[in-house]
Formats: sequence, C-alpha cells, structure tokens
Amino acid sequence: SRGGNCFLNLRVVAETAVDGLTSNTSFYKPTRKRDALRNVDYFESISSFTIPSTYPKAANAMFDSMRQVHRQNPHRKLFETIDDLPNTIAVKFRTVFHCERGTVLPLALIVVMHRFVEPGRTVLVWRGLIEGEGEFAGTYLDSTGWCVLRPAGIGDVDATDVRTCIHLVPTQLRLQKQLERSESTMDITVFTESAMRSAQQDKLELARLMQEMLLDCL
Repeated sequence: SRGGNCFLNLRVVAETAVDGLTSNTSFYKPTRKRDALRNVDYFESISSFTIPSTYPKAANAMFDSMRQVHRQNPHRKLFETIDDLPNTIAVKFRTVFHCERGTVLPLALIVVMHRFVEPGRTVLVWRGLIEGEGEFAGTYLDSTGWCVLRPAGIGDVDATDVRTCIHLVPTQLRLQKQLERSESTMDITVFTESAMRSAQQDKLELARLMQEMLLDCL
C-alpha cells in the first residue's frame, strides 16, 4: 500500500541516519536549523544512548509504552482496528496546552507509528501532524521520526543501544486574519515552542511508563 511504502522508505532513511552516531545522554532536545535550499527553518533532535535492559525486552517495552501513553489519556482516540495492529499505532487527539506566557493553546494531533522487527534489530518510524486551533488556526508542525534499537556492543550484554532522529518542520498557512495582523510571525513561534514542550511532556511520560514495564519484568 501507499502508506506501507512510505514507512519502508522511512526505515531506509532511519538506517542511514543513525549509523555512526556516538553515544550521549540526550533524549529529546530539538535544535533549530536552516534548510537553505527550501528557505525554511526546521528543528532536529538526534540522540544515542543505552538502556540498561536486554534486547529485545527493552525494544518491546518502548513500543508498548508508546501505545500506553495515548491509551491512558481519555482525550485521545487510539485506532486499534487497523491492519497489523501488533506493529502499528495510530492516534488522533485534541488537547489544551498552557504556555508559560499565560496563553492557552489548543492542539490537535494525528500520528501513525510502525514497528519493523528484524533479527537483532527493531526499527520504529512515525509521521505526525500537530495542528493549532483557535487563534493559532493555520499553524502546523510536521513531525517525522525514527528510532533504531539493537543489542549494545560487547561488554554491555545486558543493555540495549538506542539511536533516534526526529525532524520537526513548522508551517503556517496565510489565512486572511493573519494577513491583517502584524504578529503572525509570533503566532507560529509561540505555537512551535508550545507544541515541542507538549511533546516533551509525552517523552517524560513515555520514559516513566517504560521504566515501570521493565521493572515489572524483573
């Protein structure tokens, strides 16, 4: 299918992008970059770390935690009737995020993730779209990510090596109301920063759930 081919292409990109990364302690820390060819700003988060748990137990716990992050939230709709359920997560939800500046930011998100399990390696790839609502209508954050998990090198037999790469591209449609306002640039800046903070909250909850699952397996 078209969606399946998209995930296969992302898997190939993932395998190329994470090779050669050195281990560090970062998990999710987007940095602003510039695509001179397309004349757009984007954010990128690259990380490489180890989980003190054996493979594939750690890989399974990470994927199950990603499903649980959405399942436990009553405001999120997890689609569980699609094909290949054991290896696919599809979710749609609306939420409200409170910015530090006192602004209330409504967000809508659609994300689909697929897991490829191969001998000695698990590859997770996903596409997501975060959409601003209300005063932030017309602003979007396009997210593409991949994560490769495999047994750590010799000497770390009880650890799993994790490599991740996440691309975030903010865009803004020029709606009539925004053309009439001088602060439209600020709109997308506030939206992007808030959407990334909201994603950071999910990442922290993911780490907590994953730790619980791994402890339950002991």
